[in-house]
Amino acid sequence: MMENTDLLPCPLCGGEARVHIATDTPRVYCTVCRCNTGGYKTEEAAVSAWNKRAETVIESPKELGEGLESDD
Repeated sequence: MMENTDLLPCPLCGGEARVHIATDTPRVYCTVCRCNTGGYKTEEAAVSAWNKRAETVIESPKELGEGLESDD
């Protein structure tokens, strides 16, 4: 088991995350909303998946329409 695992808060609700290993299948889950990574082969892989966050590509909804041509 990994020691001093730094888990980011839940990406959905901000809740505390914990590692859970059942039947030799590690997963990380949120203690509040129960969001989880699903099972991984190693604890390190589950933690890595949990801590991975998508980069923000769009700064605001307004940017969705910028640069698009109108059919008018």
